[in-house]
Amino acid sequence: NRKVMIEYYKEIGDWLRGRETKNVLDIGMSMFNIYNKSFFNNDLIDYYQIDIELSNAVKQRLESIAIVDSFICLEKKYPHYIDHFDVIISYGVLGYIEFTPKEIQEYLETAVRLLKKDGKLYLKLDIVHMKEKFRKENIVKEEQVLTYFKITSSQIVDNEFIFYVLIKK
Repeated sequence: NRKVMIEYYKEIGDWLRGRETKNVLDIGMSMFNIYNKSFFNNDLIDYYQIDIELSNAVKQRLESIAIVDSFICLEKKYPHYIDHFDVIISYGVLGYIEFTPKEIQEYLETAVRLLKKDGKLYLKLDIVHMKEKFRKENIVKEEQVLTYFKITSSQIVDNEFIFYVLIKK
């Protein structure tokens, strides 16, 4: 799963080389992903990370612009982020933390508002975790995602995770 994720970061870094702006928002911060910026192999990226809380240990090691807040409806507090991001990465948030269908909708709508017109969402869903831990109505469904995005690629890894590369409709 981490190996696949690193390949996607390299893909993002390559894709952004040809773009005028290079704004990436990575949802979720922990000791596990504080060095993710290096995986892009592109020093020109403006890399943001967001989480609802941030420990001092993580804060001291970050190589990103940290936003300590909720992702859902982020643009209400930070309207300058509307249509700002070329890429949003969501690995281990949606599909790992249980959201209600309304919250899933709000999460996806927030991504749409924050992404530029041709922006991409890289989304990883933990299939096994959702089936084992979530109430059935709270499992993220592909049709929910397709309301807002077109799939450019998807990959199932170890029959446990599905990685999507999505483009804003």
